[in-house]
Amino acid sequence: MHSYKVHFSNAEQVFDFVTKIRKFDFDMDLKAGCRIVDAKSIVSAAAISDASELTLQIHADDCSEVLDCISPYLAA
Repeated sequence: MHSYKVHFSNAEQVFDFVTKIRKFDFDMDLKAGCRIVDAKSIVSAAAISDASELTLQIHADDCSEVLDCISPYLAA
């Protein structure tokens, strides 16, 4: 599993993010504090998208292609 900080400015970005990661076959979660939700669910992702610190957990060995797709949403 790999973990990366992500950030969204608005609901449109959440929708775009979820649309991009849905094409991958492995599981991904979004974590905010003690809450963990399915990152591929628009409703779940939107529900925690306003958290000050979001972590994307990718359950795969090679996630370089995912990182390329979501690079605009990776926190610095």
